[in-house]
Amino acid sequence: MKVKALALGLLLSFFSAFFATNAFANPGSGLEIKVSGTAPIVNFTTTKEGERGSVTYKDEYDYAEWMVGFNGRISLGYRWSLIGLYIDQDLGWVKYNNTENKDIDPYFLGGTYFTFRALIPLSALEFDFGLGLGLMYSNGDDARAHTKHMAITTDSDGDASPCFAFKIAIGLSYFITNSIGIGIDLDYAVGMNIVSYHEDGYRVEQTDYIHHFTPGLHLRFVL
Repeated sequence: MKVKALALGLLLSFFSAFFATNAFANPGSGLEIKVSGTAPIVNFTTTKEGERGSVTYKDEYDYAEWMVGFNGRISLGYRWSLIGLYIDQDLGWVKYNNTENKDIDPYFLGGTYFTFRALIPLSALEFDFGLGLGLMYSNGDDARAHTKHMAITTDSDGDASPCFAFKIAIGLSYFITNSIGIGIDLDYAVGMNIVSYHEDGYRVEQTDYIHHFTPGLHLRFVL
């Protein structure tokens, strides 16, 4: 009985010491590296506008197919007490998740963003909210090749090409020490692939929206 009481006392003392040590762990200013592993969910919508003479039309499409896979993210930047500036690099592998397109080869889907983050410390926890601008890009075949594996982001000629993208980033971290944190991410980026072309005598401007959700986990290192 005394042994159990002693062991319990030692265990409680250990946890008390651990939480007392880390209760106010909070990083200061400095270089920061964040490494994330996420599970992307990708969906598509399209807006198409055209005209021929005085006749104009506008159509919107919400595609049923969507993609899933794995995405790795590296963020490198500098943080001050309440704000930070970062370069975020996404490197993803995604595949269609519906029956009709299950035989199409996987795609690379990446993104590079300049991201501003607001950092809100809550004792050993830190909440961050970020806004980013950058480029989204993919691999895939030329649209004129008429294959199923056409590039996700293209130029007006149908070749694989980067497109403008905007993202919103939300994160919550727990800092084990003043320089090491672990936590969760929930980022949403939308790529806007704008192409103009002529179709059966019509002038057409088409915008494909690539909706890229990336929930995941991260490690943070403040140097």
